Amino acid sequence: MHSSLDPRSNLIMIGACLLVAFGTAMVAHSVPELAWGLAVLFGVVAGGLQARSISLATDAFKSARTSIEVRRALMSNQPGRLAVLLQWVFGALLLAVAYFGGNLIAAALGGYAIFMAVRDLVAFRAVISLASA
Repeated sequence: MHSSLDPRSNLIMIGACLLVAFGTAMVAHSVPELAWGLAVLFGVVAGGLQARSISLATDAFKSARTSIEVRRALMSNQPGRLAVLLQWVFGALLLAVAYFGGNLIAAALGGYAIFMAVRDLVAFRAVISLASA
């Protein structure tokens, strides 16, 4: 199984994303509420879709050895494809919100880090199930 599907690696990634997000807020001396609120909302939805995708394609995820194979497993079903699409839509929306909000670093970089942390946190139970299956 690929290292990105290991619960310990997921926890490290979640922690690193939160450090990046809060670091950007400290540098910018403010928290971009709109961008981070959207990040949490989109992260919850994308994480739920990702968790559903993992449960639908357990064998494909368990046999994945490379990041390309993990992506292929994710794209093998509708929830996974929607999770990837949502990530791209959110990225574009986040850039627009960051640009017009005037806090580019904390909104764009920090917002994306919040999105990734929330997404992985929501999908964490599915990753644990995958690792124990």
